[in-house]
Amino acid sequence: MSRLSVRVAAIAGAACLTCAGSVALAPGAGAVASHHAKGHAKGTVHVAKVSGHKVLVTSSGMTLYVFGKDHHKAPTCTASCAAVWRPLVVRTKPIAGPGVKKGMLGTVRTKNGKRQVTYDHWPLYTFAEDTSPGQHHGQGLVSFGGKWSTIGATGKSLISVTSSSKHSSSGGSGSSGGGSGASW
Repeated sequence: MSRLSVRVAAIAGAACLTCAGSVALAPGAGAVASHHAKGHAKGTVHVAKVSGHKVLVTSSGMTLYVFGKDHHKAPTCTASCAAVWRPLVVRTKPIAGPGVKKGMLGTVRTKNGKRQVTYDHWPLYTFAEDTSPGQHHGQGLVSFGGKWSTIGATGKSLISVTSSSKHSSSGGSGSSGGGSGASW
C-alpha cells in the first residue's frame, strides 16, 4: 500500500467517526454499492440525497465534486491532484441516471487523452477521502489551488467555488487533522 493510501485511509477513518452521512439514490435509481472502484467504467451519474442535499453521485453512490479552478470547462486537476481528486472517466458516452438532466451530461478530453465526465460543462471528480457512499469530506475544501464543491442536478455547485472558507494545511488532500470538509 502506498504512503498516500495509508494516509488517506487513516484520515478517512477518523473523519468517518465525526462526519458519516447517509445516501439514498433518487427513486428508481436502484441500490448503492458499498464501495467504489478506482475507475468508474459504467459512467452512470445519479442524483442522491447526501446529508439532506440532492447532489450528483457515481453509479456506486460516491459523491461527485467540481473544482473552482476548472473555470466551468477544462479539467485542471492532473498528476498529484488527480490522485486525490479522481476524475470521473468513461470509455463511452456517460449515462444519465434518474434525476440527472441528460442534456447537461457530457465529456471533455483530459491532458492524458481520457474522457472525463462533465455536468453543465464542469468536469466531475470523486474524493479519495470519501470511502463510502454518502460521505462528502471534500465539500468546501480548498486544495491544489482551488475550492471544491458538490454539484446538484441543476448544474450549480452547492457552495461558491470562487470564494474560500476552508483551507487545507497543504496542497495535498485538503484535509487537516482528520476533519471533514462538510460545510453546506
